Amino acid sequence: MSMKNVYIPVAGSTLCQQYKWWRENDMFYYPNALASAYYLLKEPKFVENMLDFPLDKGIMMCDSGGFQAVTQQERLPPQDVMAVEEKCGNRGLILDVPPYSFGGTAMFGGSAAERFEKSVKETCENAELMLQKREKKNFELFGVIQGESEAQKRKWFEIVSKVGEFEGWALSPKPSTDLFQVASHLILAEELGLKNLHVLQIGNISGMMAIKYFASMSKGDLVTFDSSTAIRYGSHLRRMIISLFTNVTLKFSDDFKGTPMCQCPVCKTLGFDIYINDPKGLRALAMHNLYEILSTSNNIDMILQNDKEEFFKIRAGKMAPVYRFLEYGLDKGLDKAADKFRDKLETSTHIHQTQRGIFSFAGETNGAQ
Repeated sequence: MSMKNVYIPVAGSTLCQQYKWWRENDMFYYPNALASAYYLLKEPKFVENMLDFPLDKGIMMCDSGGFQAVTQQERLPPQDVMAVEEKCGNRGLILDVPPYSFGGTAMFGGSAAERFEKSVKETCENAELMLQKREKKNFELFGVIQGESEAQKRKWFEIVSKVGEFEGWALSPKPSTDLFQVASHLILAEELGLKNLHVLQIGNISGMMAIKYFASMSKGDLVTFDSSTAIRYGSHLRRMIISLFTNVTLKFSDDFKGTPMCQCPVCKTLGFDIYINDPKGLRALAMHNLYEILSTSNNIDMILQNDKEEFFKIRAGKMAPVYRFLEYGLDKGLDKAADKFRDKLETSTHIHQTQRGIFSFAGETNGAQ
């Protein structure tokens, strides 16, 4: 079984001033990365640091920066976003305008309906202009699906897909730490027949595992997903140990004292003291964390390739309901899956007392008029 998923680490502008991972002479080699056009447009040095990416060997995905722009009340020129995406990458997202309301939260908080029509209209205008301005024939432009309820997501896709042909579609589950939210996006994408997917900002290993499990069952071609997890651990050294076919454990060390020397290529190259004594040690720590995440990703793929049933057993306690939801949804459809797993969805972390009807059950419209 060939693996149809690719993990794409976020390349931070500060981190890439000192360390990279896509060149063959780097501490470790992994030719996949994502950079946000929002920061590329603001930091010319960041653009320079990304120009040595081997576009013929891996995926350099450019996020449009739409969410950063709308939350900061800024407007990015879509033609500039298209230009910087083509300059730095081989894949990129249209400049979407998420239906974010300043009276809500970054997770929409039940407020998406207030800005839905205006947001999807502006997104279509941006997408149309970017399609016109695209110069490289081999650059893959992805549409983006936004919305809070399932009905909103379906309507958003229906409207934006009429703008033109996109090589793929990006999903934006909020919060991406909510596994049922991630799973519902994936099931919807399968229903819509989308073959080339990218999932934005997956923040934990459980989310990674859910995506990989979905990809192993999907009829689509490829699922990529990005994460900035490696650069968001603060001062914590993270070690991830995954024992094949036995158990999966995550081990943390909040204190460097007494921690044995790590044998990863980052620690072996830079030495362990850099995490304690160097003012820029957090950048090195991010590279250590990234290597551990990549190793974990590879190990998860090995388990799925060898024995999917064993993979299921490994996380059966915590992840079993999510896996069953995915399986049932891919077989019966999202509405029937949402109805069958209604109790799980109603206690899902992104649903608050003020937010009802986030999932579209059979016969419900949930606010997309």
